[in-house]
Amino acid sequence: MTMRETLLLNNRFHVILGEMMYSFARVSNISGSVEVETVNEGGANECPVLLYKQKSQAESLVLERGLAVKLQPKSARLKAGTVVKGGIILVKNNLMVFKAYSFDEGIVIRWEMSALDALGKDVLIEKLEIRHSGLQEISGFEELRKIWS
Repeated sequence: MTMRETLLLNNRFHVILGEMMYSFARVSNISGSVEVETVNEGGANECPVLLYKQKSQAESLVLERGLAVKLQPKSARLKAGTVVKGGIILVKNNLMVFKAYSFDEGIVIRWEMSALDALGKDVLIEKLEIRHSGLQEISGFEELRKIWS
Protein backbone atom coordinates (compact mmCIF):
# COMPACT_ATOMS: atom_id res chain seq x y z
CA MET A 1 0.00 0.00 0.00
CA THR A 2 1.41 3.39 -0.97
CA MET A 3 1.83 6.28 1.47
CA ARG A 4 -0.97 8.17 -0.31
CA GLU A 5 -3.39 5.25 0.10
CA THR A 6 -2.48 4.95 3.80
CA LEU A 7 -3.13 8.66 4.36
CA LEU A 8 -6.45 8.45 2.55
CA LEU A 9 -7.58 5.53 4.73
CA ASN A 10 -6.67 7.46 7.89
CA ASN A 11 -8.55 10.60 6.83
CA ARG A 12 -12.27 10.32 7.61
CA PHE A 13 -13.44 13.62 6.15
CA HIS A 14 -13.73 14.23 2.42
CA VAL A 15 -14.21 17.84 1.41
CA ILE A 16 -15.33 18.88 -2.05
CA LEU A 17 -14.37 22.47 -2.88
CA GLY A 18 -15.60 23.49 -6.30
CA GLU A 19 -14.39 20.74 -8.65
CA MET A 20 -11.66 19.40 -6.37
CA MET A 21 -11.91 16.73 -3.68
CA TYR A 22 -9.66 16.57 -0.62
CA SER A 23 -9.31 14.22 2.30
CA PHE A 24 -8.62 15.65 5.79
CA ALA A 25 -7.86 14.10 9.17
CA ARG A 26 -9.53 16.90 11.13
CA VAL A 27 -12.33 19.38 10.43
CA SER A 28 -13.24 21.94 13.09
CA ASN A 29 -15.72 24.80 13.53
CA ILE A 30 -18.69 22.88 12.14
CA SER A 31 -21.36 25.04 13.68
CA GLY A 32 -24.11 27.48 12.91
CA SER A 33 -25.46 30.55 14.64
CA VAL A 34 -27.90 33.39 14.17
CA GLU A 35 -27.75 36.92 15.43
CA VAL A 36 -30.79 38.41 17.17
CA GLU A 37 -31.77 41.84 18.38
CA THR A 38 -33.83 42.32 21.52
CA VAL A 39 -36.59 44.93 21.27
CA ASN A 40 -38.55 46.11 24.28
CA GLU A 41 -41.98 47.38 23.40
CA GLY A 42 -43.80 50.02 25.39
CA GLY A 43 -46.13 49.04 28.22
CA ALA A 44 -45.72 45.90 30.28
CA ASN A 45 -42.55 44.10 29.10
CA GLU A 46 -42.90 40.66 30.55
CA CYS A 47 -40.93 39.23 27.63
CA PRO A 48 -38.89 41.10 25.03
CA VAL A 49 -39.37 40.58 21.30
CA LEU A 50 -36.51 38.87 19.48
CA LEU A 51 -35.80 39.84 15.86
CA TYR A 52 -33.32 38.18 13.51
CA LYS A 53 -30.43 40.38 12.41
CA GLN A 54 -28.36 40.05 9.30
CA LYS A 55 -25.05 38.26 9.97
CA SER A 56 -22.21 40.67 10.54
CA GLN A 57 -19.45 38.04 10.66
CA ALA A 58 -18.76 35.15 8.29
CA GLU A 59 -18.32 31.72 9.81
CA SER A 60 -14.97 29.98 9.66
CA LEU A 61 -14.11 26.36 8.81
CA VAL A 62 -10.68 24.89 9.64
CA LEU A 63 -9.44 21.82 7.75
CA GLU A 64 -6.26 20.09 8.96
CA ARG A 65 -3.80 17.46 7.69
CA GLY A 66 -5.09 16.80 4.21
CA LEU A 67 -4.24 16.01 0.64
CA ALA A 68 -5.98 16.09 -2.71
CA VAL A 69 -7.98 12.99 -3.64
CA LYS A 70 -9.35 14.00 -7.04
CA LEU A 71 -7.95 16.80 -9.15
CA GLN A 72 -9.42 18.20 -12.32
CA PRO A 73 -6.92 19.03 -15.08
CA LYS A 74 -5.68 22.61 -14.81
CA SER A 75 -7.57 22.99 -11.54
CA ALA A 76 -7.32 26.17 -9.53
CA ARG A 77 -4.92 25.99 -6.63
CA LEU A 78 -6.14 26.87 -3.18
CA LYS A 79 -4.32 29.95 -1.95
CA ALA A 80 -5.27 32.89 0.25
CA GLY A 81 -7.99 34.88 -1.47
CA THR A 82 -9.30 32.00 -3.62
CA VAL A 83 -13.09 32.13 -3.93
CA VAL A 84 -14.69 28.71 -3.44
CA LYS A 85 -18.05 28.31 -5.21
CA GLY A 86 -19.73 25.65 -3.14
CA GLY A 87 -18.33 23.16 -0.69
CA ILE A 88 -19.45 19.82 0.69
CA ILE A 89 -18.04 18.08 3.77
CA LEU A 90 -18.60 14.32 3.94
CA VAL A 91 -18.15 12.63 7.33
CA LYS A 92 -17.25 9.00 6.73
CA ASN A 93 -17.02 5.90 8.89
CA ASN A 94 -15.55 2.73 7.39
CA LEU A 95 -15.93 4.15 3.87
CA MET A 96 -19.63 4.96 4.41
CA VAL A 97 -20.94 8.53 4.48
CA PHE A 98 -23.12 9.15 7.53
CA LYS A 99 -23.22 12.99 7.70
CA ALA A 100 -22.85 15.72 5.12
CA TYR A 101 -22.68 19.51 5.31
CA SER A 102 -22.53 22.16 2.60
CA PHE A 103 -21.93 25.87 2.08
CA ASP A 104 -22.71 28.02 -0.95
CA GLU A 105 -19.55 30.09 -1.20
CA GLY A 106 -16.43 30.86 0.74
CA ILE A 107 -12.99 32.43 0.61
CA VAL A 108 -9.72 30.78 1.59
CA ILE A 109 -8.25 33.17 4.17
CA ARG A 110 -5.29 31.13 5.38
CA TRP A 111 -3.35 28.06 4.32
CA GLU A 112 -0.32 26.31 5.68
CA MET A 113 1.77 23.56 4.12
CA SER A 114 3.82 20.95 5.93
CA ALA A 115 7.59 21.14 5.64
CA LEU A 116 8.99 19.93 2.33
CA ASP A 117 11.01 16.89 3.34
CA ALA A 118 11.82 14.14 0.84
CA LEU A 119 12.34 11.61 3.64
CA GLY A 120 9.38 12.67 5.79
CA LYS A 121 5.87 11.28 5.92
CA ASP A 122 4.06 14.59 6.33
CA VAL A 123 0.88 15.46 4.48
CA LEU A 124 0.78 18.27 1.98
CA ILE A 125 -1.89 20.56 3.47
CA GLU A 126 -1.25 21.15 7.16
CA LYS A 127 -4.07 23.67 7.68
CA LEU A 128 -6.65 25.41 5.49
CA GLU A 129 -9.06 28.03 6.82
CA ILE A 130 -12.15 29.07 4.85
CA ARG A 131 -14.63 31.83 5.71
CA HIS A 132 -18.00 30.80 4.33
CA SER A 133 -21.62 31.86 3.96
CA GLY A 134 -22.91 29.34 6.53
CA LEU A 135 -23.10 25.57 6.86
CA GLN A 136 -26.26 23.58 6.25
CA GLU A 137 -26.63 19.92 7.10
CA ILE A 138 -27.60 17.91 4.04
CA SER A 139 -30.48 15.57 4.76
CA GLY A 140 -31.55 12.73 2.53
CA PHE A 141 -28.14 12.31 0.94
CA GLU A 142 -28.56 8.70 -0.19
CA GLU A 143 -27.34 9.73 -3.66
CA LEU A 144 -24.11 11.06 -2.12
CA ARG A 145 -23.71 7.76 -0.27
CA LYS A 146 -23.83 5.87 -3.55
CA ILE A 147 -21.36 8.19 -5.25
CA TRP A 148 -18.73 8.70 -2.53
CA SER A 149 -18.93 5.48 -0.48
